[in-house]
Amino acid sequence: MRKLLLFSLFLPSFLFSQELTWEEKEELSSYGPVVFRNLEVNIEIDTNGFFTVEENYSVYFNESRHGLKRYFELDYLIGQDFNARPTVKKYLKSIFFPESDSRRIEITDIEVPEKNYVVSGGNMFNSQLEIKIGDPNIYVYDEQECTIKYKVSNAFFYRDSTVDFYRNLLGGNWDIPFINVDFNVKLQGGVDLDSNRYYLYAGPYGNVEEYKTINASKDSIYGTSPFEIEEYEDMTLLIHLPKDYVPPQTVKSEFWSRYAWPLYPLICVVIFVFFYWKVGKDKRLV
Repeated sequence: MRKLLLFSLFLPSFLFSQELTWEEKEELSSYGPVVFRNLEVNIEIDTNGFFTVEENYSVYFNESRHGLKRYFELDYLIGQDFNARPTVKKYLKSIFFPESDSRRIEITDIEVPEKNYVVSGGNMFNSQLEIKIGDPNIYVYDEQECTIKYKVSNAFFYRDSTVDFYRNLLGGNWDIPFINVDFNVKLQGGVDLDSNRYYLYAGPYGNVEEYKTINASKDSIYGTSPFEIEEYEDMTLLIHLPKDYVPPQTVKSEFWSRYAWPLYPLICVVIFVFFYWKVGKDKRLV
């Protein structure tokens, strides 16, 4: 009975083990220190004006490292290099002119389940947000799994007849190649889109060739990478959504949502002064 119990404990790990073969490891060793075997990007668009992202990485380390660094460029400028120097002018333009191609996106609700991570950057004077994943006291090797979750706001582009979802699926600044990338964009409420409403681009910056490894159903746009993605290359997805699918935020609501927080301590001070003046102040002696 004891042997049977021990066997039952080890059986699940044996059945679901995905240990790589020697041939697979030999092939992966040719890619350099680190390579992504697969990336699965799941995006859900919310009609309230934001979308959530879940990135599932299967990464293979050919040499010991502490972990990974995931960078996000928050200055989202169509037709310009993602490394363009951020300025206060661009930042203010994205707030007061949401219909322009200049966009300072917001990334919030960051999670890296079951991993140590630190988030830095991503402010008015630093347009790059960084997530360091790993433990400085622990090295990792061989195959590892990692999931990153986050929420993206202020990222839609409003046209005359459409709302455009324009997203670099990888980030464009990885110094690690991707063997395969799968993506799925879920459309809240469902939308019927013709094939001329969604496009996939891949490769080095500036490549405008469209690839057909993309499909659509009523509630999602999904596909896969047309080839291996090299270092510093990317995959870009463009979806032309109906104009009323994601209502634009007004300048007033956009400004209030970003900059209302300094008003709260000010309001507290005003209330304190008011009550002090009314009931807390000592009366003058006659």
